[in-house]
Amino acid sequence: MADAVKMEHICKSFSGVRVLEDVEFCLRKGEIHALMGANGAGKSTLIKILSGAHKKDSGTILIDGEEADIQSPVSSKAHGIQCIYQELSLAPDLSVANNIFLGQEKMKGRLLDQGGINREAARMMEDLDLHVDVRMPVSQLGIGERFFTEICRCLVGDAKIVILDEPTSAMTPKEYKHFLTTIKTLRERGISIIYISHHLDEIFDICDRVTVLRDGKNVATTDIADLTMQELIFQMIGKDVVSGRRMVQERDFGGSPVILRLEHVTTQKLKDVSLELHAGEVLAVSGLLGAGKTELADAVFGEDSLLSGQIYLDGNPVKISHPQDAMRLGIALVNEDRKGKGLFQDNSIKRNISISSLEQMLQYRVFVDRKKEAALGAEMTEKLSVKCAGPEQLVRYLSGGNQQKVVLAKWLLRNPRILILDEPTRGIDVGSKDEIYSMIASLAEQGIAILLLSSEMPEVLSMAHRIVVLKDGEVRGELPGNGTTQNEILMMAAGE
Repeated sequence: MADAVKMEHICKSFSGVRVLEDVEFCLRKGEIHALMGANGAGKSTLIKILSGAHKKDSGTILIDGEEADIQSPVSSKAHGIQCIYQELSLAPDLSVANNIFLGQEKMKGRLLDQGGINREAARMMEDLDLHVDVRMPVSQLGIGERFFTEICRCLVGDAKIVILDEPTSAMTPKEYKHFLTTIKTLRERGISIIYISHHLDEIFDICDRVTVLRDGKNVATTDIADLTMQELIFQMIGKDVVSGRRMVQERDFGGSPVILRLEHVTTQKLKDVSLELHAGEVLAVSGLLGAGKTELADAVFGEDSLLSGQIYLDGNPVKISHPQDAMRLGIALVNEDRKGKGLFQDNSIKRNISISSLEQMLQYRVFVDRKKEAALGAEMTEKLSVKCAGPEQLVRYLSGGNQQKVVLAKWLLRNPRILILDEPTRGIDVGSKDEIYSMIASLAEQGIAILLLSSEMPEVLSMAHRIVVLKDGEVRGELPGNGTTQNEILMMAAGE
């Protein structure tokens, strides 16, 4: 089979730190090829070189056997390469049809051929067996439908090579099922696909081959049919990780103090939510996309106002009108959107860690004690095993897993009593997940009450002492963490 892309001897460094060293990658025509590795392995850098976001330091890129000089995203697209990132790049206020043809509009003379754009967009959606009104704004679509809009845009651009970066991270099971059909349809049309995902089961469902990077170097390229999941994990992180095991110590919380209690809490998105959280307990709140998990975090952390109901701490009613109120009460929130809300990307690791605890750093209540800030930054970086060049490194250049550790370090420096974790391992590799799970279990054993908001069923079953299931902002039921199955959670989350 002929090669669609061949990357040879690719090297790349940032600020003197070698990120890719002599990397080789080959994508065959009509193939779905997984690019895997732990956070920081170099996957994103390699893809950004191919898509024109970064320039290689050395090496060669061949497209259809011809050497390609890719200097920018424009030159990458000119070679038929399209990249769909986890953060979709759609214009929310434009219609589905206009997003599909954005930058490639059909014209009638000097006028926009809106009718032709709508008809062609509708035909493309029908070809993918999707029933979407292409005249509606993208802002009204679900995550899955937005992804398929991006796919249609790639097809308009005559893509020959499509890079998919964590495409299913927020899809419902139904959307994922349709996604499987769509991606196989693209392969049948001769489109070659590079697939990046931290969901290992997807790799075995979807891909033909897998290339694994570790520490910026090639480890192996293997046919999926010749590989087990445990072998793939070992290639990625250099050690065995036993997935699916219970990570928390089994305990009876019947006599433990209730630290946090919600009684009939109602907001714009939540309806009459009541729950209790004990000291040392991991209470998982699960549900499908849009169930209300993030809205629950916002209500407890003061990001959203209560319309009715009451929040109690240690049995006493409290009013949390602002995140500062929550922080003073010993509540910390690791936000779902670590890049947008959890971190200052262009600041150092130490500055990000210290930002939520400035009162600990002040001299004379005015000046930040830079030595103390540096010492605490170094201490927390080492404590959480953040893989970096040092506390002065910019957060932007850390992998997703290490960025999440910095967010955790920022809040743990405050010694919280209640830790809210909203999708804490989304977009993180299996090795980093295992480290974070061990950390959560250890924090619970120290008596910290943990509210784990997660749509990842294996994570919930591994980490939860109890499980509360939400649907449409309402509590649909409660299940024990130990002995519950994924199917039971999904059936309850679907309202069945």
